[in-house]
Amino acid sequence: TVAATMEAATLWILVANEDSLFTGSGFVVAEGYVATNAHVVDMKPPFDIYIGNSVVPFTEARLVGKSHDKRNPGGSDFALLQFVPPAGVTLPILSFNTDIRRMDKVSAWGYPAMVTRWDNSVRMLVDDDYDGDDLSPPPVVYTEGTVRTLVKDAGGTSIVHTASIAGGNSGGPRVNRHGEVVGVNTWGYTE
Repeated sequence: TVAATMEAATLWILVANEDSLFTGSGFVVAEGYVATNAHVVDMKPPFDIYIGNSVVPFTEARLVGKSHDKRNPGGSDFALLQFVPPAGVTLPILSFNTDIRRMDKVSAWGYPAMVTRWDNSVRMLVDDDYDGDDLSPPPVVYTEGTVRTLVKDAGGTSIVHTASIAGGNSGGPRVNRHGEVVGVNTWGYTE
């Protein structure tokens, strides 16, 4: 099913240095590779990146490339992470579909902080009250909506939709009803 695929292919991303801890979302695009937003991993070095979900226990990842046009909200904001999948686990690789139109149904998958902050593992991370064995990623959050319009500018195309997203959803997949990636959740307005 689409839900089972998305739950296994959507990953929680933690980026930490000595001073800060940021979270975001990402998704499997090839064996051992996760796509996310560049701003999710835009932290002062040195920093560590960890990923995980209900199938992948917390695993270290490394940044292998990024492209970020900070001047344009609809511009390039992508990063690619590499990790070693757990032995015996085959993660679904999400496919892409650029055929998206007004009124299409879409869903957003990810780890919005306004929901995940109540998870016990997240509280332990924030309070620095854990050992490596008692952490498990929070459950992935799903929202659905409809494409309102497509806005094209110099940076590319932004999909304006009604699926709720919030801080922490950045880098997560936006998919059609078949589970094909039609966009990456990057930014939103509260107005």
